[in-house]
Amino acid sequence: MRPTLTRKIFLGYLLMIGLVLAQGGYALFELNRLNRLSRSMVQGEVVAMDLEKKLIDLFLSEVGSEQKYLVVRDPDFLELARTKAAEFRRLLLRLAAGEREAEARARMEAIAAMHRAHVERFAAAAAGGTQAVGSEQGVRRITEALEKLVWDEEVSLARKMNRTRSFSQRGREITLVLAVLMTGLGLIMAWLVTRSVRGPVLRLQAGTRDVAQGIFDRKIEVTSADELGELARAFNAMTDRLAELEEMKREFISNLSHELRTPLTSIKAAANLMLDQIPGPVTDKQRRLLGIVQEETGKLVRMVNNLLDLSKIRAGMMHYHFTEGDVAPLLRAGVDHVRLLAELKGITLELDAPEGLPRLLMDREKIEQVVNNLLSNAVKFTPNRGRVSVWARTVDRAGAAAVRVTVEDTGPGIAAEALPAIFDRYRQAGQAGDEVVKGTGLGLAICKFYVEEHGGEIGAESEVGRGSRFWFELPAVPQGQGVPA
Repeated sequence: MRPTLTRKIFLGYLLMIGLVLAQGGYALFELNRLNRLSRSMVQGEVVAMDLEKKLIDLFLSEVGSEQKYLVVRDPDFLELARTKAAEFRRLLLRLAAGEREAEARARMEAIAAMHRAHVERFAAAAAGGTQAVGSEQGVRRITEALEKLVWDEEVSLARKMNRTRSFSQRGREITLVLAVLMTGLGLIMAWLVTRSVRGPVLRLQAGTRDVAQGIFDRKIEVTSADELGELARAFNAMTDRLAELEEMKREFISNLSHELRTPLTSIKAAANLMLDQIPGPVTDKQRRLLGIVQEETGKLVRMVNNLLDLSKIRAGMMHYHFTEGDVAPLLRAGVDHVRLLAELKGITLELDAPEGLPRLLMDREKIEQVVNNLLSNAVKFTPNRGRVSVWARTVDRAGAAAVRVTVEDTGPGIAAEALPAIFDRYRQAGQAGDEVVKGTGLGLAICKFYVEEHGGEIGAESEVGRGSRFWFELPAVPQGQGVPA
């Protein structure tokens, strides 16, 4: 029978229920024993002691009535003595009729015989007119015999009470042991069931996060044969299929990008030649149209280059050429790169790159691409007559010097729920309320990769209606350390 998750949980609960029933059954057994013992004491010793004490009172009352009759010869005392004697015999028979041991029965028979002898002596004394019932020794023997019965019942009652306390103590101890055992077994079962569920669930959660991040080559190792094992195997099959589809998409994008870059480059070169009037003169209207062709072709070339860069990054084929340098010239070049578009929109450009910034070990082309992308986005999303500012400062990063570059705009800002995903692939950093400017959503993802490959960090802050601020930090070259050989 396959150990499914349902069966595991059912067996765990079944064991717990069995333990509870066992503890309850034992407690019921002990309660029944105590109940029987208590009923035995009430119906046996307690009743017997009450009867025996009544026998003593009856006998003493009988003797007292006999003495009074012999003194005053009042028939009422005689009748009372006879009544007490009859009641004594009746109670003694009732006492002997109970469950008694042979020794107790023998003592009761002896008491009955002594009582009959006493009654006979009284009858003889009453008939003879004497005032002596009989020897006081006989009365004392009967009284002592009755008191001995009471004493025996008290001893028996005490023994049973001791047994009751013993049963109660043992019941408490065994119940406590069962409770501890049940708690321990319950905790063990809960731990086993929780571990059998929690481990696979955590691995499934990790696998889900990997898939969400585009990682499809990590398998979930779940060897159980229950529903979670089946789910893990189905999940692994899904990731295999997603990996195949992702590889097909990469190859398609890479091949398409290579195929597009050559004709786009030719178109752009042809447009440049026509604008330079190499083939012949062009009119103003033709020049405007050629300018549009050149601008749009440039956008397509940049998109294709981004796709090719992404393909290289994912294939681990991106190469770097690190040199020691200053970031300020790259910022000035980036501002010049977007100046024309900023002037067309009436946007004010502000640059603050002070002298004496620490030098960085960087691939200038890659960091220049990061700066250009951040500035291009800022100008693109800033409305007419807005402002874009870029500045660089020395900061402390984990106890070491670093340079932070910040690009700030006065655009509409980015919604808080969209901000955490703006550096993901194919997720465009769309500004709040923006529905016009479109793109591939690769620029910021590539920027993040380049910055992290330099050992740096990139981030963004934004508030809807007040603009956005993008920044990145790169570690400075320690003093006295140059470019590694």
